[in-house]
Amino acid sequence: MSKKAFCDRVLDRVKGLDASAAITSISRRDMDDAMLVRVRTAPATASAVLESLRSAWPLATVSLVENLITGRSEAQVSLPNERDQTELALRMAHERPGQAVLRAALRFLVVLFIGACVMSAFR
Repeated sequence: MSKKAFCDRVLDRVKGLDASAAITSISRRDMDDAMLVRVRTAPATASAVLESLRSAWPLATVSLVENLITGRSEAQVSLPNERDQTELALRMAHERPGQAVLRAALRFLVVLFIGACVMSAFR
């Protein structure tokens, strides 16, 4: 997904909850090529905005930055580069409930298959 398309989708998502929302900054981190987008939101809608962004981009890090002096809130979305997204998605899939049981069942079936192959070779 292009950077502009990502920013547009983030803003569209937030504007669905807060019509006054606006992107305040877009940056790229040099160390890992992650993209960071900050969107100004009203404090009253901040928690709904965070949940909406987290559900839309589960591989992104979503947080709220609040200026206690001005009362201004910004939702911050950090999207990792494609390689890091792939690694994160694999790790998240590996940690899902039930995956350990499925992996154990697969290992058991592989052992049975190898055992059947060995038994048929000796017949």
